[in-house]
Amino acid sequence: MATSTGEVTSNSDWMSQLAPEVHDTPLYKLAIPGSHDSTSYDLDINSAIIEPDELKKFSPILCARELVRTAATTQDVTITQQLDAGVRYFDLRIAHKTNDPEPNKFYFYHGLCTRTDVETVFRDINDWAEKHPKEILILALSHFKDFDNNIEELHQTLIESIKTVFGAKLCNKVKINKIISYLKYLE
Repeated sequence: MATSTGEVTSNSDWMSQLAPEVHDTPLYKLAIPGSHDSTSYDLDINSAIIEPDELKKFSPILCARELVRTAATTQDVTITQQLDAGVRYFDLRIAHKTNDPEPNKFYFYHGLCTRTDVETVFRDINDWAEKHPKEILILALSHFKDFDNNIEELHQTLIESIKTVFGAKLCNKVKINKIISYLKYLE
């Protein structure tokens, strides 16, 4: 809730509590709280080492995976807890496990893959967004590790999963093109 002085009192809904004079401010002019390697709280000690390349050969050794997990954990709270704390920008690095028995599953990674798959985390984000409809979330998907062998099909599968989970909440091409046009106009 915003107080009579305009002070934001709840991080869960800080965007909807911004002062009226800020409502027309473009997002790129706002300081948006974000998290680096947003899902690294969930790294799987049983996952093979994905990076750094110098350590991949040590992947069969448990203490090497433990060392990578310790070094790669940049977040210690879940996505939902980050959202409740006010984070609105998420750095989500996607990986596909080459020999995964479920070839259409994706995971996040930072050195190791996460235990929880991408779709499950997306559903958690979507559930949170349902309860906070005035908040804007930016999900920056990148890296796409081990997509090499089947890049087009894997990307299409991931896109369909995103559309299925988020549906109408997604910013469509028309909205994105308007944003890009506006940014170019400002240059």
